[in-house]
Amino acid sequence: ALVDLHFSDANNGFVVGASIDGGGVILKTEDGGVTWDTVYETMVFTDLLWKIQKLDEDNYYASVAGVSTTDGARVLISNDGGNTWESKLVFEELTQLQGVGFIDPMHGFAGGFFEGIYETTDGGDNWELIDVGANYNRFQKINDSLMVASGHTIYSYTKDISLSTDREGKA
Repeated sequence: ALVDLHFSDANNGFVVGASIDGGGVILKTEDGGVTWDTVYETMVFTDLLWKIQKLDEDNYYASVAGVSTTDGARVLISNDGGNTWESKLVFEELTQLQGVGFIDPMHGFAGGFFEGIYETTDGGDNWELIDVGANYNRFQKINDSLMVASGHTIYSYTKDISLSTDREGKA
C-alpha cells in the first residue's frame, strides 16, 4: 500500500505507505526504482504513512496516518537526508494525520481529517493546535516565505521575513 513519493532526480527517491507486516514504511531507491531499501518501519500494524516532504538535502518529513489507539498522531523526521528517521508525537488523540509541511527545519505544520492544524516552531518537539481550517492533506513549500496547503479549501501561509535594507541602510 504505497501512497506518496518524492524523487530528487531520476535515480534517488523515497516512497511511503504501509508494508504487509511492518506497519508504516519508508522505502528508498538510488537506482531509479530498480531496487528499494527499507529505511524505516513503524512496526505498528495499523500505521500508514501518508505524505512525504523534502525540505532540503538534509531534512525530510513524513506523516503517519495511523489509527493506533496507543501511539497517537505522529510525524517522522529525518535530518540526515532520509537515512534515519525519528518519530515525533503531534497529539495523543486517535485521528488520521495526513499532511505534513515544514517551511524551515524548525517551523512546520501537520493536519488531517479533523478541524484545525497543528504547528511547531521547535523542529517537531512540541505542537500547538491552531483553529484554522480542516482536512489538511498536502503541503507544498513554494519558497522561503510561502507555503500552500490543500484541505477543506486551499490555504496559504506567509512567513514573516526580517526587513531587508537597501544599499543606503534604509528599510
